Amino acid sequence: MGTHRAAVGVCVATVLLVACSIDRMGTGVAASDAGLDATTPPPPVLEAGGPMDAPPDRAVLEAGRDAADPIAACQAVCPSVGGACDASGTCVLTCSTSNSCASQVVCAPGVPCKVVCSGSQACAAGVACGGATACDVECSAYRSCGGKIDCGTASGRCGVVCSGQEACGNGIACLSERCSIQCSHYRTCKNEITCAGSDCSVQCGGNNEACDDVTCSTVAGGKCRVECSTYRACKKVTCSADSCDIVCKGQEACGVVAATARNATVSCTSYRSCTSADCPGGDGCRLDCSGPQSCASGICCKALVCAGTANTCT
Repeated sequence: MGTHRAAVGVCVATVLLVACSIDRMGTGVAASDAGLDATTPPPPVLEAGGPMDAPPDRAVLEAGRDAADPIAACQAVCPSVGGACDASGTCVLTCSTSNSCASQVVCAPGVPCKVVCSGSQACAAGVACGGATACDVECSAYRSCGGKIDCGTASGRCGVVCSGQEACGNGIACLSERCSIQCSHYRTCKNEITCAGSDCSVQCGGNNEACDDVTCSTVAGGKCRVECSTYRACKKVTCSADSCDIVCKGQEACGVVAATARNATVSCTSYRSCTSADCPGGDGCRLDCSGPQSCASGICCKALVCAGTANTCT
């Protein structure tokens, strides 16, 4: 009997040992070893083709890459308009020979743009900035940019420099947030300049008779400064921005000046500058007609507060 009981005990121990071994080999770790309650459900198993197997969205990856890499963004659109990307990711369109870029030059959308019209009579049909995020236009040769320059609604800024003789002869229009327009040679910008951004700056100087008509009508809270600094620059200046600063310091500069801004300052400080100066409304207007024979055809201020040269308005 003793021998029989010992044999049974050995068998029981062997069975338990084998069972534990099977549990460890079959499940990897027993519930007691993992420190988990035996009722804890196992983690879900993803089937093939589930979310973990879905490839990343290529468009999303490319958009993120382009947003972080301005050069990649430029290279994606610039070649289609005939431009080349510089080191900053600006799309540059160059018209450097005589009569080059005879059709309208159009910027690529979504990236900064720079148009260089340095050949004689280059960019004859003008420039359209379109949907560029910023736009710079340089017209540095004789009669370059013969067509209209349209800044469009470039979200950041638009800068136009007309430094060639008789350059920019068919008007400039800027609706960008910030506009800077410079006409600095003989008879440059001999058509209407319109500026309707929130911050406008127009400079008409250089060698005589720059700029014909300049009109500023900025958005609410906007400001505009117009400077006509050479002989017969600016035949007519009209400003209806919230804040206007009009400076006529060239001989016979600014033929007719009308400032309908909420607050305006008009300075006519050279010989025969400002044929007439008019502030038909607004909160306040300061007129300075201190130049010899300036404002010869009259000074009229109907703003709530008028200051400066005596009013001759009837």
